[in-house]
Amino acid sequence: MDPSYWYASLREPVEFDRAIRVLGEAGHGVFVEASPHPVVIHAITDTLDESDPVTVGTLRREDGGSERLLTSLAEAHVRGVAVDWTTVLDTGTTVGLPTYAFQHRHYWPRPAVPPALPQTAGTPAEAGFWAAVEQGDADTLAHLLGVDAAESTLGALTDWRLRERADATVADWRYRIGWTPLPDSGTSLSGTWLIVGDGPDTDTVTAALAARGARTVTVTTPDLLNPSTVTGAAGVVSTLALSGENPQHPVVPAGLMATVDLVRALGDAGVTAPLWVVTRGAVGTSTAEPVTSAVQAQVWGLGVVAGLELAGRWGGLIDLPPTGTPVPPPAWCPFSPTAWRTRSPCAPAASSAAAWSMPPAPPQARPGTRPAPSW
Repeated sequence: MDPSYWYASLREPVEFDRAIRVLGEAGHGVFVEASPHPVVIHAITDTLDESDPVTVGTLRREDGGSERLLTSLAEAHVRGVAVDWTTVLDTGTTVGLPTYAFQHRHYWPRPAVPPALPQTAGTPAEAGFWAAVEQGDADTLAHLLGVDAAESTLGALTDWRLRERADATVADWRYRIGWTPLPDSGTSLSGTWLIVGDGPDTDTVTAALAARGARTVTVTTPDLLNPSTVTGAAGVVSTLALSGENPQHPVVPAGLMATVDLVRALGDAGVTAPLWVVTRGAVGTSTAEPVTSAVQAQVWGLGVVAGLELAGRWGGLIDLPPTGTPVPPPAWCPFSPTAWRTRSPCAPAASSAAAWSMPPAPPQARPGTRPAPSW
């Protein structure tokens, strides 16, 4: 490259565009510009825009080190260009690829098309009749029934069909609270049971557990828990919910606050034994045994949440009869492994126990409709 070469390059056509097109038509798709700063790669990209060539530089202005060169080789590598990395880097380590960045799912839900109810029609005419009812096609209904299309009965028939269809969709969403008699299994207890609370009800709980063969350790408040009392506990029974009002917090019952503190303290202490919480008159099993303490009923709301969030540490809820009713040990819900697994709250009556359940609710008659006749 003598001075005449550079003179000719400045004075005569370079034909860069034609040269790049010839290379592209010959099958070349990778162009690497070896220069201190990329100058012609953009022109190459524009010239071969339809074939989408791989164009990379090597160095850049004020960035001419080895890191920049390796980055340029990596840019070519991710575009499918084979790079002999063992020659460039000698030896290295292999790392796993990262997971994909996004999971493409639409955030906004799409309106679901309600499924059509199975038709019980035995003939095509009946199927067409119910289809006309669901679509509100008054003219077709009037033709099938032989009446005037302006009659209000046709609109009422369509409304009834749509209501019945909606009710059939949500019929299995409704449940009711039921109570099933729970006979005394006579199960004996083993191990050491931790009782948290104070007062006559705590003594009743202690006597009931001792009658089943359990060893008991009693602490009055959650802040008195220590490793010597909680280590190896087979179960925990709390009577804290039976406490009265808290003068400092008149809105929140003291028993509810103390129960929350106990759940938190047991978690901090690493206690995995199931926790049973005792209330009195918080639920009613029948009209003969109504709720007598709406304040303690709040603890049952807490218990439902705790049973879902802390299933491995939650035993259940035990509701005693109103104050003054004797509670013999056989009336207690047995603290058996089966009860722990099912997490079934229990509400003993005066002489027996009942297990809480949620069976499907029977269908409700719509106001203004007559009940179906009993054949």
